[in-house]
Amino acid sequence: MTNGNKRVLRLLQGGGEFTTIDFVRLANVADPHKQIAALREKGYKIKDEWKKHNGKRFKVWTMNETSETQNKPF
Repeated sequence: MTNGNKRVLRLLQGGGEFTTIDFVRLANVADPHKQIAALREKGYKIKDEWKKHNGKRFKVWTMNETSETQNKPF
């Protein structure tokens, strides 16, 4: 697992909703879509949802399901 994947996963495991900008700022990744796709391929259940605020649409990601894969160490 790459360092970027680990940083994105750590944020998601902490709970909450994260946007692309959140991942760029907090996980220091240029394109979180790649990390999320890689984590999903490894079995992590990451949910996404489109939201709208002030007339702008954006996607948020969460990981709120608990499973063996979700809690395994990096």
